[in-house]
Amino acid sequence: MKASREQQLALLELAKLDTEVARHNRSLKQLPQIAKLRELETQAATARAHYLEAQRALEAAEVQEKRTSDDIETVLKRLTQDEKRLTAASDAKLAQNLQHEIATLLTRKENLELQELELGEITADAQKNLAETKAVLDAIATQGKETQQEAKAAAAEIRAQLEATQEERLNKETRIPKELLTEYEEMRGRTGIGAAALRNGVSEASNMKLSPGELAEINAIPEDEIIYDPQTGVILVRI
Repeated sequence: MKASREQQLALLELAKLDTEVARHNRSLKQLPQIAKLRELETQAATARAHYLEAQRALEAAEVQEKRTSDDIETVLKRLTQDEKRLTAASDAKLAQNLQHEIATLLTRKENLELQELELGEITADAQKNLAETKAVLDAIATQGKETQQEAKAAAAEIRAQLEATQEERLNKETRIPKELLTEYEEMRGRTGIGAAALRNGVSEASNMKLSPGELAEINAIPEDEIIYDPQTGVILVRI
């Protein structure tokens, strides 16, 4: 197949643009923010688990504190009733029983009030722990939103570069014969590289130096004839 020197150089420029397009597409898939977002998702899952655990601990502490408070209220009501009954009691045996029960209730009340203080501290600690885990969860969410914005901005910049490269590629295609372009596309589809430079005896398609015999064969081919890499079959452009 024949192609002028200008057409062959245009083909090489097209290959470089295709490399740029591929690089931009890889960059879109490999944004550093994507990895960061995955990491944040893992952190968020752990933080949510800690938050739910802290929430359950607080609820349990509040239930226990409420139960103790209710028990104290019940004891106080019973004390009030017994004290009234003791005041009105005329029977010595009943009075003695009431005094014993009042003493027991006072002890019970004292124990419950101590328990209530301890439970109050536990509840306060649980509230603090819940607030701290919520703060961690909120911080991760904020960081996630910021990272998403960064990812959008980075992707928009890469897409703009990609579109500019694709537009330049379309313009470059017009300078290449259709038959040569078809062969280039077929080769690129098979090997990932459609054309490469032959520079100082080294094929940039295979990154290997051609043998003296291979170079002699190529040098015998007119410059307006398309040559190919002996190892890969990729179109070579002499530089």
